[in-house]
Amino acid sequence: MPAYFFDTSALKHRYIDSSLTARIRRIISNRNSEVFVSDLTVVELASAFADYCIERGLGQDRFDSMYLSFFGDLATGRIMVRESTRRDFEKARQLLRFARVIIGRHLKSADAIIAASCRELAYEKKAPIVFYLCDKKLHATLRVISAYSAVVKLRYVQP
Repeated sequence: MPAYFFDTSALKHRYIDSSLTARIRRIISNRNSEVFVSDLTVVELASAFADYCIERGLGQDRFDSMYLSFFGDLATGRIMVRESTRRDFEKARQLLRFARVIIGRHLKSADAIIAASCRELAYEKKAPIVFYLCDKKLHATLRVISAYSAVVKLRYVQP
């Protein structure tokens, strides 16, 4: 069974109206696959939904509706939350050191934690994970790091 891991940048398109909405919904709705997100994504979605509502002049009802849909996906098991571990944080710290200091790439702390969580899930499952993201900088950083490209199949989607 294929496994997918969604960065917040890609997952939000399941709940907001965008050019990617149909594609992301189709992937997540496929019952022949497993879909995972980081526990950090649960918090990051609040920011993404707030930005969307503010930019479009939408109110709290729309925000609450998007979050309710997300929590519905969690409740039905369509999306599973992977809890960050101590190992994830250590791997994120190492990733930040390598990406920022050694190869001079842009990387944020939250992105490093989510990426590390995805990679560790691939090791736990002993199978490659397809990692969907809309963050161009994160994609550009991870694709040049062999520790990620060896176990994670990056899928950059742009709106």
